[in-house]
Amino acid sequence: MDIYDADKATRVWQRVRGVSTDTAAAAAVGHGLQNLITQSFSQLELYRQLCHRFSGGEHRLLQRMVQQEQSHYACLKGIGVLLRGAPPAAQFPSQSIVSTEAALQKCYRLALQSIAEYDARSADPEYGQVFSQLAQCKRTHCLHILELLGRQK
Repeated sequence: MDIYDADKATRVWQRVRGVSTDTAAAAAVGHGLQNLITQSFSQLELYRQLCHRFSGGEHRLLQRMVQQEQSHYACLKGIGVLLRGAPPAAQFPSQSIVSTEAALQKCYRLALQSIAEYDARSADPEYGQVFSQLAQCKRTHCLHILELLGRQK
């Protein structure tokens, strides 16, 4: 009696259905990509708003975070181009945060969500290294956000 190999069975069924492993891998990475792009844009807008509320070293720190988030946003859109031939269509709600503290708290929550999503995708053979780097940068953003929050009080 043969032992059942689930991975082999999956590959066989993918061939039967006409789904290549590349297509299946692309679908796995592409799943939730729109949400990641929207999150990145939201963080970018929050960092831009916060940049206007600070001066000196904090302002320069936020400017660097804006530049880094612009890069993250572009990378995520680039993954979409490679997976689908075009960046995913995006709708971005406007953000209206009243207090600086509330904006920083929202930035921190979004950064934590991004880290979890990027870490979950870090094993991908094609884009895993990119997601790992994005997660590491987000960890640094969390550190800076907490520092900015701590200086508020």
